[in-house]
Amino acid sequence: MCCGYTMNNLIKKNSFKHLKIKDLQKEAIYYAKQSVAENTKRAYTADWSAFISFCKEYDVNALPASYENIAHFLVREARTLKHSTLQRRLGVIRTYHRLKGHYLDPHHPVLETVWRGIKRVKGTKTESKEAIWTSDLKKFIDELEYHSIGNIRDRAVLLFGFLSAQRRENIAEVRVEDLTWSPQGIIWKMPKSKTDQSGEGKLIPIPYMRTPKYCAVTQLDNWLRVSGIKEGYVFRRIFKNNAVNEKDQPICGATVNGIVKRTAKLAGYNPEKFGGHSLRIGFISQTRNTNAPDHTIMKVTGHRDTRMIDHYAQEGNIFQNLATHKLRL
Repeated sequence: MCCGYTMNNLIKKNSFKHLKIKDLQKEAIYYAKQSVAENTKRAYTADWSAFISFCKEYDVNALPASYENIAHFLVREARTLKHSTLQRRLGVIRTYHRLKGHYLDPHHPVLETVWRGIKRVKGTKTESKEAIWTSDLKKFIDELEYHSIGNIRDRAVLLFGFLSAQRRENIAEVRVEDLTWSPQGIIWKMPKSKTDQSGEGKLIPIPYMRTPKYCAVTQLDNWLRVSGIKEGYVFRRIFKNNAVNEKDQPICGATVNGIVKRTAKLAGYNPEKFGGHSLRIGFISQTRNTNAPDHTIMKVTGHRDTRMIDHYAQEGNIFQNLATHKLRL
């Protein structure tokens, strides 16, 4: 909802004669706000707030800002932030200036030279979490053998996350209404994702596995049966008294992240090396390492470019599939 408007109260097509300019303005504002994902909006707001705070602290103008002060801001932020976050913050500063009618030249000598220096010193490579391979996943699940309500949920989260190969935010917000059960497994209609901002939806097949203990479909069915959840969000908070949240409120992506880290530690791994994204990276790496064609991997992950598969795939056995094996020496 924004400006008191939702999709349900937009003007209907057959009421054009009652349209007023203020109605069109409200609709325009609504659609403009829907052009950016909520997570992105929050990030942009935080970026601009950080710049405003900087300008207030040093008593300099934020709009319009001088190239020198923008450069100084980036230098200070570079002490603690990644290159990708700095790049986004610079983009937000430029966007706010453009919206207010102030032009910022991205190639201005002061800004360009400082930015180039930051990139050279900090580097542009993002530090990725380690992949969870199937051998790791089995160890994680084995540590959740005790049938507490929390372990039952966490088993379903880990296996569903791995087999669906989606981002932690999407895993956290899966709904019962979006799941279709079939003799082959589950078909998850994911309403929207980072690679589908238009909201067309995507069908993700999750088949039955041979071993029920490591089968996402079986474990998800077990969780729904034990929790009594029949509609709304599938994965919900569990209170200290082992009661499942009856309100239709999902867990968040951070909870998925925490489940991965907790089970990694239980299994004897360094939890700092793993996170919610390890499930997605693990699926891509495992299937790539078993010579699954890229298009079959992308059918699950939703990627549209094989370069992203190349980016995420991690090496398993470095001696596997070597061209040197063809030399027959």
